Amino acid sequence: MKNPIIVIVLAVIFIQLNTLKGQNSYYITEKSKVSGVTIISGTEQQNAHILKVSIGNRVFEYTPDTIVEYGKYDGRLYQSKEVRINGANKMVFLERISNGIINFYYLSDNGKARFFIEHEHKKLIEISKSPENKNYYKDILREEFKANKNTLKQLQFVRYKKRDFSAIGDRFNYNIKGSFPRMKYGAFAGAKILNFTPSNKVSYPYLDNTIIETQIAGTYGIYTEIPSIFKDFSYWLELNFNKSFMSEKYKALNDFTEFKCELLTIEIPLLLKYNLPFDNFRPHIELGSNFSYNLQNEASISTGYRTGSDAILLSENNRTFIGNKLFGYIIGAGLDVEITDKIGLFTMLRYSSSYSIPSTENLNTNSYSFILGVNF
Repeated sequence: MKNPIIVIVLAVIFIQLNTLKGQNSYYITEKSKVSGVTIISGTEQQNAHILKVSIGNRVFEYTPDTIVEYGKYDGRLYQSKEVRINGANKMVFLERISNGIINFYYLSDNGKARFFIEHEHKKLIEISKSPENKNYYKDILREEFKANKNTLKQLQFVRYKKRDFSAIGDRFNYNIKGSFPRMKYGAFAGAKILNFTPSNKVSYPYLDNTIIETQIAGTYGIYTEIPSIFKDFSYWLELNFNKSFMSEKYKALNDFTEFKCELLTIEIPLLLKYNLPFDNFRPHIELGSNFSYNLQNEASISTGYRTGSDAILLSENNRTFIGNKLFGYIIGAGLDVEITDKIGLFTMLRYSSSYSIPSTENLNTNSYSFILGVNF
């Protein structure tokens, strides 16, 4: 599985780098545009008031009074605007977080988030919170979005946060119909096929070069999905259980060796998920780590021989062949289907591989899983 893993890792890195919308840093004055400069980033508060440009060994500082706009290599763009601060009008650099029919802007004012919108050739309007009405900002946005029913439906998920304002702005400006990037919860159930492969430290010759296959085992669990700062990426944290039983018998003439193992396993995967930017049907890929713990770990290996129809047991050794703690990786792909604004279905096909901790046991595990679930 090494080659597919490398391909998927490279694909994830490539997609994530593209979300940075890389471009040369630049700044614009009233008379000219200067490209290919090195902009020194500061805190959000500093970026709103001072532009620092490095040229050679020198650093130049510019204010919003002399710079119309500047952009960084990572795609962030700042424009000089006049806003009200501490009872007075002042020029600041507002970060543009969505661009289109309505421009959305963000300002960090002494650590507090402030948001603004601007129609083309119209006055800048602040989208503020009200102490008396926590949803006052939604009332303002609802008036702006009244012509777009899809965006109005997604407004219910918008918090007074930079990421949410950027997301709702893009959905309005580009008529994006996919689910809003919000924290989700859900449950799932499915089937899993486990394979047990000998490690490099096999103490029983019988296990060497042997793959022990289980019957199809059930798996079920719960999860939460947390949006990433990168568009269309999210973090997937899961808790699942599965119970498996395997039995393998080896015969040589009249002698036999029988191996049995029964496991009840809890797994905690932490995955990076990427959804392709489609509307209600969104294919996805996922990649990440997986920690497993065997709540039940009962195994035995017995030897004997047959005389006619009778089986004579010579020895039986009860011991573990797989560690209680395992660590490994998961790769997978699936499809998310949006049923309503708050409910969706998904299906996934996964491959996972896990190794005992410590690595002194005889067997490692790998598995294929097919999962169906619902999210809220």
